Amino acid sequence: MMAKVILEFDAFEEQREAAHAVNGLKYYCALSEIEILFRNKLKYGPLTDEQHELLEDLQTKFFEITEGLLDDR
Repeated sequence: MMAKVILEFDAFEEQREAAHAVNGLKYYCALSEIEILFRNKLKYGPLTDEQHELLEDLQTKFFEITEGLLDDR
């Protein structure tokens, strides 16, 4: 038996929350693509030492912000 999740929103008052719920997979895919961009740029460059350090810092912040969101892989 397949699990079913039902979300209900007031169409006018909670329109933004409903849009976020409906677009969750799109948000997940976008975050995954950003993660891949960081990895590929850091791994395959070419980058100066300064650029590499900056990207590593940004990647660390990205992982802090998205903690727990991309853990299913």
